[in-house]
Amino acid sequence: MYKSREEAKTERRTKLVSVAISIFATRPYKDISINDITEKANCSHGLFYHYFKDKEDIFYAAIEHAEFVNIIIRKNANFQLRHGIECFKDLSEAILKVFCEPDDSYAEIMVFLLNVMRNIDKYPDASDFVRRRRQTNKKIVEEIIYGQDRGEIIKGDPNKLAINYITLIQGLAQYRLLAGIEHFIPPKHVENILEANFYEK
Repeated sequence: MYKSREEAKTERRTKLVSVAISIFATRPYKDISINDITEKANCSHGLFYHYFKDKEDIFYAAIEHAEFVNIIIRKNANFQLRHGIECFKDLSEAILKVFCEPDDSYAEIMVFLLNVMRNIDKYPDASDFVRRRRQTNKKIVEEIIYGQDRGEIIKGDPNKLAINYITLIQGLAQYRLLAGIEHFIPPKHVENILEANFYEK
């Protein structure tokens, strides 16, 4: 199928960003070089610099791309429509569903985003991302409080429970990358995961 010049350019840029996400998800930012990205993407430094100024530029492009995919996942989970424990059920099931795709990219995106979330104050230049992440974090805390008030979610500091939830999802994403699709927990176990960590007994 014929691709226009613009379509080909978009495809090359997206490939570079996807490769960068896969590397940022598994290694510390400071240990990654542009050469690491170009080698894995099988492209020249010249092509890299055609699209990005430096490593920081592609890092923020990776955040933007990963956040776009994450928004789609949250929409599929009816994240803004359900409340309390039902919100966490839907969100967790949507996340686990994409983790069960043969493609590793969803798990890589989730690990990458959660790493950024846990170090959000280090990224002042990602102002839009930081604002959206804080809104998401606020939503998680609000739903925990809602669930606690209804006796659905265990008592405790809602902010700490939100961190625990984020850490749990990050752990599942990392396990998905390490274990591979054939050994990953299927979505049907999401209820057990939530019950063990968040349900009020």
